[in-house]
Amino acid sequence: MSRNEKQTCRELIEPALNSAGWEWDSQVIIGPGRVNITGEAMYDETQAIIADYVLRYRGIPLVVLEAKAEAASAADGMQQGSRYAQRLDIRFSLASNGTDWILTDNYSGTFETIAVAPTPENILTRHGVFMDWDRWGDTFAAGYHVDQVSRKKVRPYQDMAIHKTLWQFAQGDDRVLLLMATGTGKTFTVFQLIWKMMNSDALKRQHVLFLTDRNSLKDQAYRAFAAFSANERVTVDKDTVAKG
Repeated sequence: MSRNEKQTCRELIEPALNSAGWEWDSQVIIGPGRVNITGEAMYDETQAIIADYVLRYRGIPLVVLEAKAEAASAADGMQQGSRYAQRLDIRFSLASNGTDWILTDNYSGTFETIAVAPTPENILTRHGVFMDWDRWGDTFAAGYHVDQVSRKKVRPYQDMAIHKTLWQFAQGDDRVLLLMATGTGKTFTVFQLIWKMMNSDALKRQHVLFLTDRNSLKDQAYRAFAAFSANERVTVDKDTVAKG
């Protein structure tokens, strides 16, 4: 009797991922679903879009994996895996039934069937980049701050923004422009980015300058960085800057 999807994940897919050297998050909610009402697309919070797995190496999200039951075709998960990967701006996606593995490069649109789960090193080689792991490895692996009162967590798209930024830094870029839409938690995202950097040896100087263009945003940022002590947060107002 063939395994159902849950059994396939537990007995075939996850052991293969372990052997290949992956860490992963499972059942990752990446956004609300959509329903069509009188021809108009509407978001439905009860129909969440969930990726079976997001595969990580050193904390970096590198692959979205869509799982299928053992008796199903791995190809049945290709389109869904690619769609979820594109939503998270992850280049590679996998579809697997525990026996067959189909790897898709969502930048080029090419795909191939492989005999075993790819290793993290294989995926990094396909990216064709050099990473300064000695300097940035601990930053990638550093955890996020979780407020013990609000328990607010980093959302998947915020996690991707942070790791995309660190990805560029680790390749030697000194400047990175991060664009996020209004209401997506830009200040919270930057705080978590800085938290990771401050809790590793990546920064040559343990000082960060955070600029705002209005007082309301200054106060918001000061509160957002409350995980740092009052002595570590210094507010510089416009009058002080004018005198300098």
